[in-house]
Amino acid sequence: MNNNWVIVTGADRGIGESLAARLADMDYGVIMACRNVEKAAHVFEHIRYITSNRDVRLMPLDLSSLSSIASFVRTVDEKAYNVRALVNNAGVLRKRCEKTVDGFEETVGVNYLGTYLLTRLMMPILLRSEGVSRVMNTVSAMVKFGRVDTDFFEVSPREYRRMRAYASSKLALLMFTQSLTEKLGKQAGVVVNAFNPGWVNTKMLTMHNWLDPFLDILVRPLLKSPDTAAAQQVEALFPKKEKGGGRVYTARRQFLIRDFAAAHRHKDWLYDHTEEILREKGFPLPPLGR
Repeated sequence: MNNNWVIVTGADRGIGESLAARLADMDYGVIMACRNVEKAAHVFEHIRYITSNRDVRLMPLDLSSLSSIASFVRTVDEKAYNVRALVNNAGVLRKRCEKTVDGFEETVGVNYLGTYLLTRLMMPILLRSEGVSRVMNTVSAMVKFGRVDTDFFEVSPREYRRMRAYASSKLALLMFTQSLTEKLGKQAGVVVNAFNPGWVNTKMLTMHNWLDPFLDILVRPLLKSPDTAAAQQVEALFPKKEKGGGRVYTARRQFLIRDFAAAHRHKDWLYDHTEEILREKGFPLPPLGR
C-alpha cells in the first residue's frame, strides 16, 4: 500500500476533482472524501482509469454532519493510512439560509465548523505520520469582504446574504489557519497554510443568479480553469522550498496571514468559542502537539 496519502474533500467536482487526479498521477495515494459517494463514483473510476493508480479511495464525508466527520476520521485511523496532507477543498454557497442537521447555518457549518472539526480530529493522525505533514485550507478572494464578530454563529434568515455568508465563512477559515499555526508551533511537524485559487470556472460560481446573464457569458471564458487552479495548489501544498505555515498562497505570490488585519479581529475568541461549541455537541477535541 502507498505510504504517502492525501485527503481531498469535495474531490468529485471542480478544483477538488482536478486536484485528486493530479495527485494520483503523481503517485500519491488519494482519499476522495465526498458527500455523496454514489454521485462521485464515476469521477472516482475515471481518476483511477486515467492515472492507472490503484491507491485511490472513495470515502463518504458530509461536512454538514458532525457525526459523519467523526466517522470518517475513525475509518482513516482504523485503516492506518500514512496521511501526508489534508486538503480542505469542499465548500458550499447557498442561495437561502438553510440549517445543518446539527442546527448551524449551512455555509458556516460546512465551510468553517465542519472543516474545523475534521482538521482537529485529524491532527493526531497527521502528527504521527512519517515526515512533515500538511493542512491546506482553500479560502477565497472574497475574504476581504467577510466579517467575523461575536454573532458569527447566529445567522438570521431575514438578514442572510449568501455572498456575505460565504466570504465570512472563508475569513473564519483563514483565522483558523493562523490560530492552528500559532498553537502547533514550529516544531509540531504539521505545516498549516491556506490557498486562494482566485476566480475559477466551477459550478459554484453561478453568476447568472446574481449578475446579468450576458455578463456571465462575457466573464466566464476569462476565468481560471479548475486544472490550472489545481496545478497551482499542488505547488503550494508541496513547495520546492519549505517556508513554514501561517501563509496564504495565490497564483502569483504568498503572504503571511498575520499581515492581514482582518484575520486578527476576534481570532482568539473564534477559536475558543468553536472549541466550546464542539465540546457541547459531544466532540471533545484532542490536545495539540506530539
